[in-house]
Amino acid sequence: VTGSYVGFATVGAFVHYYWRIGVMPDTLRRWLRCSEFDPALTPGFSTPCVAFEAIKGHPSAKGAASTVALTTLVSMEMLRALCSVSERESLLRKPPWANRFLILGIAFPILLHLAVIYYPPLASIFGLVPLTQADWRAIAIFALPLVLLEEILKLVARIFSHD
Repeated sequence: VTGSYVGFATVGAFVHYYWRIGVMPDTLRRWLRCSEFDPALTPGFSTPCVAFEAIKGHPSAKGAASTVALTTLVSMEMLRALCSVSERESLLRKPPWANRFLILGIAFPILLHLAVIYYPPLASIFGLVPLTQADWRAIAIFALPLVLLEEILKLVARIFSHD
């Protein structure tokens, strides 16, 4: 269940980025035929295909959308790790800081991810771009529901537990 949500949210974050800049999902779905598009379908771009190009070392819509999607995925995986401090107990009863090694274990990947985004030589290698406040809000909107889903699954496990 959570794996399906992670996939949905990652793709959703990518699509949502384009929607925020005025490129509708139907246009995004047909991106391979961008040379046939009316320029009005990709506002703010010199030609429709530029909206979907990844230009290494240069900020691009695809680079930004990919960064948002990747950061959403990384955020959800780190949230899943925090939720895994107990298989059945709620985070309210057994908080993540109950396991300081878990906190250290997620701090390192988060710092690495931030370095890949914000340290220009690494960002250029990976084709990623710095995130805006609007990007971070979108990431939170897509990633945080995972905690609620994990808590619901723990509740169901407690209800149906035969211990």
